[in-house]
Amino acid sequence: MKRYKLNPCGDAEIDCLRESFLTGPATDANYNERRGVLLRWTHLLQRRGADLSSYVDHYDVIRLAERHSEKDKLYPAVDRAFELLNGIQALVTDAAPDGNDRIVCEACQEYDPGDGLQDWPMYGGGPDSAGARDGGGPSKGMVAWKKPVGLAWYARPVVDGGRIYAAGPGLRTMLYCLDCKSGAVIWKTTRPWHPDLRQYGTPGTACTPLVLKDTIVLLELGAQGKDFGQRHIVYINKADGRLLNKVPAGELDYRAGYAAFDGNERFLVLPYCTHQLGRIPPHFSAPNMLYCVDTATGGRQWDMLTGPVFSEPLINDGCVYVGSQDGAFYCMRLEPPFNTPSTHNWYDKKRFVWQFNARDAINSTALVSGGSVYFGDNSGRFYCLDKADGALRWQTDVPHEPRAFKLFSTALQVDNEIYVGTANKRFYVLDANSGKIKAEAECPDWIRSRPAAEGGRLFVQSMDGTLTAFELDGLKKLWQIKIGTHPVYADPVAKDGCVYVNSSDLWLWCIDAQTGALRWRHSLIESIDLNGTRIFADEMCCGGFFQSKPTAAGGLVYYGTPSRFVVAVDHRSGREVWRYEMGGAVSGAPAVAGGRIYAGQQGGEEYFYCLDAGTGYPLWRQALSWVWSSAKVDGDAVLVPGCDGYFNCLDAATGAIRWRYRSGRAAHPEPAVADGRVYFGSWDHWAYCFDIATGKMLWRFYTAGSPDSGAPCCGEGKLFLPAIGDTLYCMDAATGKVLWTFSKPLCSMNGAVAYHDGRVYASRNVQVGAVSLSAAVTCLDAATGLEIWEHAGGGLTPAVIAGGKACFASTASAFFTCVETKGNGDGTARQLWLCRMGDRIDECAPALYGGKAYVISADGFLYAVE
Repeated sequence: MKRYKLNPCGDAEIDCLRESFLTGPATDANYNERRGVLLRWTHLLQRRGADLSSYVDHYDVIRLAERHSEKDKLYPAVDRAFELLNGIQALVTDAAPDGNDRIVCEACQEYDPGDGLQDWPMYGGGPDSAGARDGGGPSKGMVAWKKPVGLAWYARPVVDGGRIYAAGPGLRTMLYCLDCKSGAVIWKTTRPWHPDLRQYGTPGTACTPLVLKDTIVLLELGAQGKDFGQRHIVYINKADGRLLNKVPAGELDYRAGYAAFDGNERFLVLPYCTHQLGRIPPHFSAPNMLYCVDTATGGRQWDMLTGPVFSEPLINDGCVYVGSQDGAFYCMRLEPPFNTPSTHNWYDKKRFVWQFNARDAINSTALVSGGSVYFGDNSGRFYCLDKADGALRWQTDVPHEPRAFKLFSTALQVDNEIYVGTANKRFYVLDANSGKIKAEAECPDWIRSRPAAEGGRLFVQSMDGTLTAFELDGLKKLWQIKIGTHPVYADPVAKDGCVYVNSSDLWLWCIDAQTGALRWRHSLIESIDLNGTRIFADEMCCGGFFQSKPTAAGGLVYYGTPSRFVVAVDHRSGREVWRYEMGGAVSGAPAVAGGRIYAGQQGGEEYFYCLDAGTGYPLWRQALSWVWSSAKVDGDAVLVPGCDGYFNCLDAATGAIRWRYRSGRAAHPEPAVADGRVYFGSWDHWAYCFDIATGKMLWRFYTAGSPDSGAPCCGEGKLFLPAIGDTLYCMDAATGKVLWTFSKPLCSMNGAVAYHDGRVYASRNVQVGAVSLSAAVTCLDAATGLEIWEHAGGGLTPAVIAGGKACFASTASAFFTCVETKGNGDGTARQLWLCRMGDRIDECAPALYGGKAYVISADGFLYAVE
């Protein structure tokens, strides 16, 4: 076997498996492992700036040999792939970044950002989705500022017997067991290597571990794969972390962000739902049923309709307690007074112990302590009920925050006092007997996390990462620190002189309870440290989380987050102006028109929202559907594609439905609007054209591939339409007649297109897949479809055009790129600058405003590049 110099990649497991390639050729025994490490290695190389275009041909040989079970071709191809990647690793190691994140041509300084304050109010810059403007745009290739964008990471760590257990969403590692004092890894639970271990197809753990006597139980989020949201209950050996078993547990789309459940040695209880977006027709709902299974086997014991549940159920003394978005709070028996398993029917009254109706939605988990049950609703009312019969003992009102989906944290009781935080930035101490407010304190941000207490101290965590320690007696502030850069939603855990906090950028922090000093921290996804920067060495399961597309108008930049918020920030500094919280991930672009914001979400409730653009306060909501794609506004009409397959036209002022049309499957991607017509796409493989005023279908076109992430755009009376597959269509926008097509082999036209001044800019994956090995932006003549130039970049993210420049990020690298649009005349374009970000782009389309480009990277930051 030929001997190679192995430059370390920084990840111990990858480097160890790379060494195994030197022991002999690929065989049946080691193939899955080698194939898996090649996948992880390529992703890490992309994040380090490697160009993998030379690897595409090798990958194709491997894929074809796998498809045809040709082991005589497959195994040598895997070994040759190792050889090639090893050479690329050497190049990347030699070119490791030294802190200068900009690679720039001197010529770029001659470009003037021009009129940078022209609004970019919708996806693609306007109703036509052209993604272009005459002037403005970034000219320096430097990061002006970046704003943290967190996951909906509500998973809290669990301390047990000197060990701390924390879930992780990685493809490879799903659970960490660490030493509480040192943070050293005792063991970690990993998935077996498999060629199909991939982002869009593997369910992921995003839950609080349930630590039992001999077993640890996890609940997954579903991936957008072949099972359309299928998830599992996962059983892990507590002693050594071995994966024992996985039991199907229904569906839960990963954009819900968190898998809530509770359990004990006998029963597990979880909110249950149907999330089948890929079915015909689509079938999904918010979690509207409570489901009880046998802990040992996962076998169903009973189920009960509850209405939409967005809080975590709580098991206590043989009962389960849970609140609903409808304002109903339930106490149900875990075990019925009969010995046979039961299923829900309209006459099963034995399940209920009692029900209480609150004034508003109950989206936070209750506290059951002594003989009382404590919880709050979104109106600002906090309740104490009798545990035995649900009778109201007392209620206390505090100022509410109408932009919060969860107003109250879960409460904590210490002695005769109840401690609870709120989204009005206040922390309250209530008398447990009367509900009287005994003390309160203002905090820097919303309080989403349950307070923790230990050693006579109280620890309060704000969403901005500020952790404050108080004396329990008198609430004297002892210390206050800022944890990391990202928001914190998970409950802190205080134990044995330490406070443990999970932040939404997947770090577990151990803080000294006496001083507030950092003792240690541990990444909850496999990663390497490169000159002080964390770079993921593993992929997050399920799918791309950072998908929202920024918009900008009136001095503000608007974007959505996987942590369920629409956020407005100042375009000059990134300072947050307001936030509005929904029940699921906001993946579309907030559309801005007439001083209003229009946006929906996926994974939670089924409302579409209208907000005030200056304050974020809600104006109206319409019960519609989940919405993954961005809405468009044309005059007084709001055009909304729904995950349920409906194309919707709403009244902009009231939200009233003017007309609807149901396609065969989920409606994606963003529509385009021009000349009184709207163009929708659907996973049913058709593109549709409607008259906006009447809702009449004018034409439809069979694409032979699902319109998906790649949005169409309009220009010159034409529609430029991409779809999954290798073809971009240019069509007469009025009639649907195909005028020309453009295609290339080994590519997927699943990126959006842009149009400006007689040219079309198509973004495509060079290798088919959600995470592409290589990607390119191609500039075409809009009249003929002939190629003018091509440049590396793009993928599932499109180019934006301004001031003679094309700017684009990439699904295949961590660089933001700027090139001249005119081209060099030889099929290439002059590169003006590259700007390094922390990761690749999932499916975010950049926005241009204020002389900057705004894009959300998969490292969890909104970047402003000037």
